[in-house]
Amino acid sequence: MAGERRLRLVAPGFRSLQKRLDFERSLTALSAALMRTEPDDLDSVVEDALATVGTFFQVDRAYLFEIDMQAGHASNTHEWVANGISAEAQNLQEVPVDTYPWLMAELRADRAMVMNDIADLPEEAVNEREEFRREGIRSIAVVPIWHGVDLAGFAGFDAVRRKVVWEEDYLLGLRLLAQVLGSALRSRSLARWLRHMAFHDALTGLPNRALLEDRLQAALLRARRYDSGLLLAMVDLDDFKLVNDRHGHAIGDAVLCQVARRLQQALRSTDTVARLGGDEFVLVVEDVSESIQVVADRLLSSFDPEFVIEGVRLRVSPSIGIVQVPPGLSDADALMRHADAAMYRAKAAGKHRWVCERA
Repeated sequence: MAGERRLRLVAPGFRSLQKRLDFERSLTALSAALMRTEPDDLDSVVEDALATVGTFFQVDRAYLFEIDMQAGHASNTHEWVANGISAEAQNLQEVPVDTYPWLMAELRADRAMVMNDIADLPEEAVNEREEFRREGIRSIAVVPIWHGVDLAGFAGFDAVRRKVVWEEDYLLGLRLLAQVLGSALRSRSLARWLRHMAFHDALTGLPNRALLEDRLQAALLRARRYDSGLLLAMVDLDDFKLVNDRHGHAIGDAVLCQVARRLQQALRSTDTVARLGGDEFVLVVEDVSESIQVVADRLLSSFDPEFVIEGVRLRVSPSIGIVQVPPGLSDADALMRHADAAMYRAKAAGKHRWVCERA
């Protein structure tokens, strides 16, 4: 009888220890899964992790927010909700960070915001209380995510159908999980940014020479496969050096960005507008259904409106060399030379015009 009584007395403690061990194993498994995940699969793994933790604590929502301090807003990027619970991510995009000042102050101070009962929120948390009530939250835990010394986001866990008591033992684990998830997402963003920078012009955001070469080769293959037309155009701005000399490079850079946008708007989204550098642009127009004159005149007319930069009004004109590429041709370097030669013929003929030749 005494042995049975002692067993009943230690059983609750044993169950508590077992729960902590289960939680630690879950964190280890989730961390291992994140390390093995390919970038394209990361979002689903993050949501699975939120589901695992949300189910473990028997809460109804688990989510991540990313904070963009420069833009001054926060967005709900990932969310898991239990069956029958409303999803809130779509309602919580680009929320100004000063909307919830008390919560942000807690997170900036590197404190987890834990409320076993939202009735215990302090008086100054007026906006937070209103939002939690709108979402039907009864208990909540929110932990910060850091990138170095910058607050980069937070993870939150909402209990809607019942109150949840958050034990101190688990908060460190939640912090670690949130940091691991945040770091994985940031690493992917950095990798994508580095890849983008490797293949795009830093000023205009257009494809650079490396990406242009790849796209041109792919376009030539498609033209040969489907026996379709292809145009390659070289665009050079006339006397652009004078813009930089008279108005400065900041104005010149702004003009180049506007030129990039105008060229993109003059073509279809499936066509390629690339910047080689300086004031040279290359266009790849696939599956041409219009005459060369229609395409070329539209490119020229896109320069008709004045460029207005910080109150400075400028006229900018292009010289355009166009190569009509017959199906089956695959020498990209030769095409570029033909387009370049046609562009110089346009300049020699008086500028602000286009010249076309067949490869």
